[in-house]
Amino acid sequence: MADLSVLVNSINASASTTGVFAGIDSNQQLILRNKNGSESNTITFGASNGVLSKTGGVPAQIKITANRVGSDLSDKTVSLTRNATSTSADLGILGFRETLSLNGVLDEDLIVFTQGATNEGLDYYADYKESTVNNLHQRDDITDVKFKSTTSYELVDRATGTILSTRNWSYGQPINYGAISLTIEGQPNSEDVFSIDGNQAGLASNENALRIADIEESRVFGTGQTAKESYLSILTEAGNTSRRSSVSQEALDVVYQQVVEAKDAKAGVNLDEEAASLLRFQQAYQASARVMQMAGQLFDSLLRIQ
Repeated sequence: MADLSVLVNSINASASTTGVFAGIDSNQQLILRNKNGSESNTITFGASNGVLSKTGGVPAQIKITANRVGSDLSDKTVSLTRNATSTSADLGILGFRETLSLNGVLDEDLIVFTQGATNEGLDYYADYKESTVNNLHQRDDITDVKFKSTTSYELVDRATGTILSTRNWSYGQPINYGAISLTIEGQPNSEDVFSIDGNQAGLASNENALRIADIEESRVFGTGQTAKESYLSILTEAGNTSRRSSVSQEALDVVYQQVVEAKDAKAGVNLDEEAASLLRFQQAYQASARVMQMAGQLFDSLLRIQ
């Protein structure tokens, strides 16, 4: 906001010369207008007598125009243009950039756009993600090996005519391209063409066997595992679950025995305690009988004394 206010003050300071006034609307956007009576004039940025004139360098010469006369209320086009002598760098003076963006995944490895004078600069960048290449995709395209001479050849995509690579060649040297390895017997001549197609008829093809073999290392399960890794994971989980169940059963058996003992202690009969009590009562009875016997004998002895 502070920078925008400085810009507005700078424009208004030259309004007596340029005839252009600046302001800030309720959305904090910059508003430019011509003085009364000059509404149809072009507002020029960067010229020697324009708004925000740039001294000591090449003016940006960017124009924003909107012409309206009298009671004309029709839609008008506001254009932002630069002339033939200006460059993209001039737009940077006003905070603009000329860019062309291509989003998403592109089939091409590199795309370069250029237009204009030879001294124009071009900056480009791209994001790349590493991915696993399925070499079987080369079967979908036909690649021609065109010998330009006896010592050089070109790899050409037949469908598009694109030259994929230009290489030197010596007798007996294999031609490698992706998963393709081609060895030529004999000496090719200039303009000889060898075509590598996808064998779509499947004659002597081991494609299905290769795909079946690839299943071993393919991460086809939702957890990102191969079939072998998933099988071992299932076995491990089953073993862990079984072990946890055994430990839980042993713990519950101990709890069960403790509960049974507590119940018997409160409401049941302890045979050991009952046997001990029976012996104690038996001994007490025998002792009492012995006392009675001794008392009888004493009583009989007293009677005989008289």
